[in-house]
Amino acid sequence: MKYFKSILCVHIITLIIGVIILFVIPVEDKLCWNMGYVLLWTILLTAIAVSCSIPIKVKFKKIIKGYLIAFWTLPIIVLCCMGFYAIYFPYLMKSLLVPSAKIIENEQYILREAPFDIRMRGNCLYSKRGLLEIYVGDIGNEEHESEYSYINRVEV
Repeated sequence: MKYFKSILCVHIITLIIGVIILFVIPVEDKLCWNMGYVLLWTILLTAIAVSCSIPIKVKFKKIIKGYLIAFWTLPIIVLCCMGFYAIYFPYLMKSLLVPSAKIIENEQYILREAPFDIRMRGNCLYSKRGLLEIYVGDIGNEEHESEYSYINRVEV
């Protein structure tokens, strides 16, 4: 295919950036403007495009096919091994592939819905610092106080 090398280069570059970000940024923190989700979707969609468009005359065709088979089968094997979490599977996939909704935002903080995680309950408060949203803490869903008052009380 005409664009095979370009798609493969985009896939490899985004994969390298994703691995670097995975090891540099703590698990609780996020990239601003949901850039992490954009990066993840780019990796997934370019992998699909590469697997569907391998030209006949490629020198490393077996290596590329082996990589793509590993890219798609290893996550499936891991998810099958975690089979007892089958009840939570839709929630887990939603938290991995769809960004959590922003509830309230001011100049310094962002209050988001909690992603599906055993450690987090209620809503999550993030502090804005450059291109990162630094995890500050969890905020319970109490009905008698407004969520905006929580943001004004938190001191970092």
